[in-house]
Amino acid sequence: MTKKQPRKKKPARPDLVKYFHTIRAELDAVKDRIRSLIEHWPTDGAHKEAALRSVLRRHLPASLELARGFVVGTKGSSSEIDLLVIDKGCPTLFRDEGVVIVSPHFVRAIIEVKTELVGDKKIAEAIEKLSKNKAVCLSDPGYPTWAGLFVYDGSHAKCDAILRLLGKDWNKGKTPVDGVAFGPDLLIRHAEGRLFRFKDEGHMWCSWKTPQLAASYFIASMLDDLDLIPHSDQRLWFPPQQGNEWLKYLSFGAKQLKKMVQPQPKAKK
Repeated sequence: MTKKQPRKKKPARPDLVKYFHTIRAELDAVKDRIRSLIEHWPTDGAHKEAALRSVLRRHLPASLELARGFVVGTKGSSSEIDLLVIDKGCPTLFRDEGVVIVSPHFVRAIIEVKTELVGDKKIAEAIEKLSKNKAVCLSDPGYPTWAGLFVYDGSHAKCDAILRLLGKDWNKGKTPVDGVAFGPDLLIRHAEGRLFRFKDEGHMWCSWKTPQLAASYFIASMLDDLDLIPHSDQRLWFPPQQGNEWLKYLSFGAKQLKKMVQPQPKAKK
């Protein structure tokens, strides 16, 4: 009589949600670690830029690098940009002590980092600065530069106001901001409605309440929009979490916010 072979244990599934929660925790830890060593920074947000730079660097491919500086093209120049994602080894118009001046051709992404933005006026100013800098990046032939706003402290309750301010700014300059992380829980992303099988299929900003995952989803959104994440890896970088909530969306050029409804999986025939 032959002995039954013991069943092989299935490998444990990675806890992706728990892993990506640690990104926000790591941001706070790095921020506090730097702050405990250096008390006086030039600006209050400088150490938070350093913390985001430290975390973001671990997720970028080796072909890209992070810098702080300016973009200068044939049609104008940007204001100072907190985080520039540029091609590694690209020629620079100027480089010294951590500051670079680079042409639009080599800029893959730009990120504005804020400690907090209190009031619609402050949010509008940050969005306007970001969209104007993106317009400079798009003024000469090169990459379709991604633009993101990362705010450390904030509430998802500001979702409606931020969507309206994004729409108002787009109506003025037609240069959209692509991603917003506002506090630990709110993510806003430029997307196309067809991806979610919405009735409105054009370009829009979509918003989610994502407890403690806004930072990791923000990073993943940038990488995804830069075509650095293969479609087969989407669930690795955007793991569904119980407690995530689909909020509202605003189509480009529209005035009315609409409620997002999570698409249901297509029924198998």
